[in-house]
This record gives sequence, C-alpha cells and structure tokens, in this order.
Amino acid sequence: MINRDLVQDISAYIMITGTDLTIQSVTVETLNGPGYESVNTHEDPDAVTLTTSSLTPSDIFNITFPAHSLTRLTLEFAPGSS
Repeated sequence: MINRDLVQDISAYIMITGTDLTIQSVTVETLNGPGYESVNTHEDPDAVTLTTSSLTPSDIFNITFPAHSLTRLTLEFAPGSS
C-alpha cells in the first residue's frame, strides 16, 4: 500500500475472503521517513528506514498506513490448512 497523502495517516480494514486457509502470521513492513522529501545521505543514513511489526493473525484486521509511506503486508498460512 502506498499512502500518497503528505500529512494524513490512512486507516483501513483488511478482510481476507474466498479461502479456507488459516492465517498463521501477518508481517507489516513500512518504509518511511520524517517527511515526504526525506532521503538517506552520508550525514543522515537512517532518515528513511524500514520498520517491521506483526499483527494478530485474523481474517479481518485494522491497519494504519502512515502518511507518505510504503507498506507491505505478508500473510503466512498454516501448513496443511484447508
């Protein structure tokens, strides 16, 4: 998800449908910096960083996408779930 808004976070509900698979884990990776023009430089190599967190596995969850950020959700399904 790309949140192109320069100042406002965007919240959304995500619902997984059409499968009987059991979600084992949800990993959230967000690439962001303090401002939309932030860049990594030699003087400030960590201005833009990748943060990783997890959500409680569920078929529906709420997530907030920070302003001017790129977020990837990775769902891992339980082996042998049907």
